[in-house]
Amino acid sequence: MTGWSPPALPAQWTWAAELPPWVGRQRELEQLERAWEAVEHGARQVVLVGGEPGAGKSRLVMEVASALSRQGVPVLVGQCTSDLGLPFDPLVAPIRALMSAIAQGELEFPEAEDAEQANRLLAQLTAGVAPEESSVSLPAMALGAVVSALSSACATGPLVVVLEDLHWAGESALRGLRHIIERTSDLPLLVLGTHRDRPPDVSDSLSSIAAEVLRIPGAHRVSLAGFRTSEVASYLTALNAGAPAVIERTSPVLRARTGGNPFLLGEVWREVRNQGGLDRLVAEQVTVPETLQSMVHTRLRKLRPADQRLVEVGAVIGESFDLNLVHVAGGSDSIEDTFGGAGAAAAAGLVRAVPDNLGTYAFPHALARQAVLAEMEPYAVSSTHAAIARALEEGDTRDPERIRALAHHYSMATGLGHEARAVHYLAAAAGVAVARMAYSDAGALLGRAADLTPEMDARDQFRLRAAQSYVRAGRFDRAWPLGEAVATSAASGVRLEAALCLEAISWRNRTGAARAVELLGAALREYSPDADDPARIRATAALGRELTSTGRFAEGESMMNRALDVAREQGDSQLLLAVLDLAIVEALGVRGDHGAERLLRIQRRAIEASRLARAAGDLDKLGNASQSTHIVSYVLGDATSLTVSLDALDQVATVTQNAFWQYRSQVLWASRHLVRGDLESAQTSVKEARRVALSVGHSPELLDGPLSMQTFAYRRESGGLEFARAMLAGPQVVRYPWPPGMVAMYRELEMADPARAELRRTLAEDLDELRASETWPASLALLGDAAVWLADRPAAEVLLAEAEPLSGLNLSAAELLAPFGSAERLIGGLKSVLGDATAEEHFAAALEMDLSMDAPLHVATTHAEWAQHLRRRGGPEERVAEHVRSAQDLAEHHDLVRVRRLLKGVAGRAPVAPDGLTQREVEVLRLVGLGHSNREIARSLFISEHTAANHVRSILAKTQVTNRTAAARYAQVHGLLGEDSAHRLHGGT
Repeated sequence: MTGWSPPALPAQWTWAAELPPWVGRQRELEQLERAWEAVEHGARQVVLVGGEPGAGKSRLVMEVASALSRQGVPVLVGQCTSDLGLPFDPLVAPIRALMSAIAQGELEFPEAEDAEQANRLLAQLTAGVAPEESSVSLPAMALGAVVSALSSACATGPLVVVLEDLHWAGESALRGLRHIIERTSDLPLLVLGTHRDRPPDVSDSLSSIAAEVLRIPGAHRVSLAGFRTSEVASYLTALNAGAPAVIERTSPVLRARTGGNPFLLGEVWREVRNQGGLDRLVAEQVTVPETLQSMVHTRLRKLRPADQRLVEVGAVIGESFDLNLVHVAGGSDSIEDTFGGAGAAAAAGLVRAVPDNLGTYAFPHALARQAVLAEMEPYAVSSTHAAIARALEEGDTRDPERIRALAHHYSMATGLGHEARAVHYLAAAAGVAVARMAYSDAGALLGRAADLTPEMDARDQFRLRAAQSYVRAGRFDRAWPLGEAVATSAASGVRLEAALCLEAISWRNRTGAARAVELLGAALREYSPDADDPARIRATAALGRELTSTGRFAEGESMMNRALDVAREQGDSQLLLAVLDLAIVEALGVRGDHGAERLLRIQRRAIEASRLARAAGDLDKLGNASQSTHIVSYVLGDATSLTVSLDALDQVATVTQNAFWQYRSQVLWASRHLVRGDLESAQTSVKEARRVALSVGHSPELLDGPLSMQTFAYRRESGGLEFARAMLAGPQVVRYPWPPGMVAMYRELEMADPARAELRRTLAEDLDELRASETWPASLALLGDAAVWLADRPAAEVLLAEAEPLSGLNLSAAELLAPFGSAERLIGGLKSVLGDATAEEHFAAALEMDLSMDAPLHVATTHAEWAQHLRRRGGPEERVAEHVRSAQDLAEHHDLVRVRRLLKGVAGRAPVAPDGLTQREVEVLRLVGLGHSNREIARSLFISEHTAANHVRSILAKTQVTNRTAAARYAQVHGLLGEDSAHRLHGGT
């Protein structure tokens, strides 16, 4: 393959020769040239060109892309429309161009075995065909096929992709664009996007996603301001508009009237020129038009009424329009008259003929079209929309682009009795959006259909479908009000489905549980009494799940178990999956003697749900099962399931591109990074979780609770809580709404007196409420840690009784927002304070759990607290030193500030080891000298055999010895062996 032939540039771009002279953009051109240089070196670059309407965004991009095209660089162009554009515009046109090249054999996918599936996905993304499989699993797969096609196009050299008017792009298209940009960093690709950057045109979605894109390496912003007075003068000089003195006098006038806007400047110059030029302007014989609106008004009034009507119909159609459609919709006498009228309008400067496209005309700018529409009476606009829609219905109404146009024009023909047709085509357009996996777009279309539907039952159905589409898009903020409206007004069956939708939102958002219980309970009471009805079974399980989050755990679990039993009896795998999905409730805060058994049952349910979800291709339910498996597996200490489940959740987040699963994945990764001692990555994941959630409308207030817990967990280990000292030590103490958080802050800042007072107050006043909360394990971990630090025997006695039922489990905050490690460590610390001789057994059990979990943070903390116990109880100095060294090594390697602080006062000054050996390596070297194998070293130091082997290799490299015997002699020479080493080295030979 030597190259490929991209489609010709848009015909409108040939207008460049007719546009105003190219002035005033040298700095911006230089920015684009630098971006192109980076592309030539193989780095993808993205440039977002923003400015007000008429600022010259398209002109700048057109000049650059046209110049590159003339040099043989392929250029693909996509365009958005302001009038209900298709989902994934403006990506559709570039993707179609790539598909055409692939079909003709000019391009091929890098992975040949994936070519058939990739072609099918691209066709679905661009054509809007009905999906052949569950479309919840396809968004990222289809966008992955786009990346693959771009990779093929870039194989022979750089590629330019121009995306016009991104402010009109739908949310699905913008998220798809970000997905593509994130995955093409190593391609010689230049993406040029234009957008309006001022209200009311700029959308919330564009603002959010543009901010995300601009954080990606290789992404830049170019903002176009209006021409300065000197640039206006340069413009007039390039036009030979007058003598230098005349230009000098008139430039400030034109700059003041137009704000330096290039498009408005060109239109004003046209008017001034037609009235005699700048000389007459200087002589005050002509006036500068007040506004673009006044210019358009004057030009329209100079046309014949029939020609004015032609321009108006064209403006209602869009920024470009076909004269045949104008003829049919506008009712002109003949097509010849229509062409003649278009010529007259072009001569007046209202429209322009599109080159190489006979019968197609376009407005010179969106502002010109808007000015024409502003001249029309509202009734005239609505009736023209209706006429255009009737004309379009004479063609193929199955074509997605025609469906889009019909939905737009009928929905704009308000008050003329066309609501039923509008609803029909809006629903069809929503079907196209779903087929293209643009669920947010589908929700907006269905919501619009609901607003136009007079019949209440049909309106409720549309609202419900809109809410369900928004849920699939992760837009819970938009789904809730729609679902609540239906759940409070619809017929019983629809009310039940709407209440189920609200329950799903409430469970994921961890808010609104009481309202969800109220509406779901009311809908169930009015629904069919048939206990075997699938909807009733699902709703019973959902109500049970929601009850658990309101503190009614026993009642809720009973309902979930009952629904699960009935679902199994039915023998319907889809129903069973639905009920399992609802019955996976971790309830980590529930206290009881059989906590492990209950969690194992939940883990089995989640694993079963994962299997059924994979078989059904339902990635949404796979996501729920995977996150639940991960959370429960941490508490159980099941390292294998912990890893597999997080990988599965990552897959769901990537493939579905659902913002909720992306958020949950980042939340769980933050905790995973933390226990691994990677504090920087933990902080990054917390920030990414917040960014994703805010980007889809989550309330910052709702995020503050969970993400504040994660931020606290990170700062606790990294020493980042000092900022709170002033708030806690000042005259106006800031109180935390969660008492254990207050105790923990005092403890971490080593403020002993207020910590003791708050701990005792909490145990006296809040214990029952905390015990009933899903935050209980976190409360127990933080309160217990403070009791151990304070050596508070009464508090330790109370908390030991609470901790012992959780023996053998790990402790964490709800949803694994903060992992605290083994309950055995806490039990050991509390028993140490109480003088219980079995404390060390619990530290040993904790360390075994920590090592099996590959959790360096927990391992280091357990070693440090074990050392504290030994120091507190007067244990052997050598054993204290062993645990101190183990903790110090991990603290140094991972920069664990809190662990180092725990060691303060426990460890003496560590001796300086030769050749840069760490204290852990000295300990390993001592055991090597005693003849221990790697397995024995691992057992002695409570590390893995693999880690022991790594230490031995590092020792040999640092000491420059070749074997274990030589290493032992090295240790003896440097005084690193114990007293019993000599006979092991010499006496036994």
